[in-house]
Amino acid sequence: MSAKPRTSDVNSRLWGARARDWASFQEVQSLPVYEAIVSRFVTPGTRCLDVGCGAGVAAWRGAKVTGIDAAEAMIAITRNTVIARTI
Repeated sequence: MSAKPRTSDVNSRLWGARARDWASFQEVQSLPVYEAIVSRFVTPGTRCLDVGCGAGVAAWRGAKVTGIDAAEAMIAITRNTVIARTI
């Protein structure tokens, strides 16, 4: 009997394989919803934990974010996006 793979391992492969596509297309389509929610709770300097951070919408609004995502590729996009938006 083999061990069941951890969910994070499976999701990391799934989300990481096309992370740039997700951030560029799918997440952008949902941006108005994300912005409406995040704008109610996040202001510059807010400290928050963003679980499933994707491309880091909370960080775009100036929050001090600790982001967690199953896919390292999404974390890398978040780092690059936040740096690009704060320069």
